[in-house]
Amino acid sequence: MKKGVIIVLLLMSIIPLLSATEIEMGVYQKGSCVELIQLCGDCTYNNITSIIYPNVTKVILDEEMTKRGTEYNYTYCFPNVTGEYLVNGVGDLGGSDNVWVYVVTLTPDGEMPTTSKLLFHYGSIFILFLFFSLTVVGIFKFDNYIGKFALYWVAHVLLIAITFMLWNGSTNLLTSAPFVISFFWLFFLFITISAFPMVILSLAWIYYIHLTCDEIMSMMERGMDESEAWGRVKSRRRGRR
Repeated sequence: MKKGVIIVLLLMSIIPLLSATEIEMGVYQKGSCVELIQLCGDCTYNNITSIIYPNVTKVILDEEMTKRGTEYNYTYCFPNVTGEYLVNGVGDLGGSDNVWVYVVTLTPDGEMPTTSKLLFHYGSIFILFLFFSLTVVGIFKFDNYIGKFALYWVAHVLLIAITFMLWNGSTNLLTSAPFVISFFWLFFLFITISAFPMVILSLAWIYYIHLTCDEIMSMMERGMDESEAWGRVKSRRRGRR
């Protein structure tokens, strides 16, 4: 008899926990103020107890929802961060505390990516990466230094585009993996910022190569072969150092 009473008490304590199922509230744009609604026919109150952010930060609210007949609502302004938010609440359904959980998903544009969007996004990345690979191969095959620099900058611009799309895609899809999003953002930032000093270095190198070619051409016009002219230019540069 005692064992039966214990089992009943355990079941009574477990059932409210099982009733706290997660309900999808929908997808909204990051930074939006969302009206949270709970329906209950015989409740006298419903409260928002806490909200758990995507980075597992827990915000304690304990705010009472506004009652309008059988509908309870509470407007919460979410931060400008993408991901899934768990909204925890409690109401006195049937005269006893009944906990409930909402899942609110925030994305950059308030939309969930569709299959067609994913195919277009990652198909574009694949095509850009293919062109990037071809330009890198071309850099090592071209003998003309102007062609090499042209291909280098094409490759650099393509890499900026690829890293941007990877960052943008991870922001939309990997909302629960902030580390991956931060990695692609830092990679994109590094590639973009590195373009500015590379412009100066490229111009300096082109000027250096141009002067060297002019000296070699001048010596070759005087009857010297290319290898000998190149050797003399090298020896002169070493002598200046």
